[in-house]
Amino acid sequence: KRILVLGAGLGLASFVAGVLTAAKHLEVTDGEEQVVALLRENLELNVEAMQAKKVVVKRLMWGDGLDVGTKPFDLVIGAEVMQSEDTDGALLRTMRRVLKPSGLALLFASPRAGSLDAFSMAACSVFDRVETTRDWDKDAEKAFRGFKCFPRMIRLQWSNNKAPAPAVKSTRRSSSQAAVLGSTAEAAAEAPSEAPSEENGGAKWLP
Repeated sequence: KRILVLGAGLGLASFVAGVLTAAKHLEVTDGEEQVVALLRENLELNVEAMQAKKVVVKRLMWGDGLDVGTKPFDLVIGAEVMQSEDTDGALLRTMRRVLKPSGLALLFASPRAGSLDAFSMAACSVFDRVETTRDWDKDAEKAFRGFKCFPRMIRLQWSNNKAPAPAVKSTRRSSSQAAVLGSTAEAAAEAPSEAPSEENGGAKWLP
């Protein structure tokens, strides 16, 4: 499958997906030039551990004028990418344009300051299936125990495998965001629950 990561940040979730899945194509993106440069360095450090057949790092600005190639993606992943109403529209426009009609978008975020609820409402104008859950496997539940803002996962799909084309007002913004725990990427890519380690080709990271 083809996987796109939006707002990859340092790339932890992206490269866990690359190490633990056999994706045909993994595209890791961010909107900040400095972040993209760091992502490329991290990819070089971890390229031998990648199970994905092809991993590329690109700069991607959300909104109009997208240039992400000609092929859409089966899976789009994003973590902590919902920040404000200004960026929500641009994010939704991007996902609508890059996701296959039969594809799935998985976003992960903490429900702080109502931003998650606001995004979910806006997403209903683009996707007819918007599901929010906080159900995780046992290991993730244990890791997040005690968090005041327990992360939620949002599933976005089109039930009839046909993407609509609604108008979503937005301001084009950068997609630079923080990376998330590797368990988040594993859930998103439907990968095995085993975490990277030295024994199974675990990743190295820049300080």
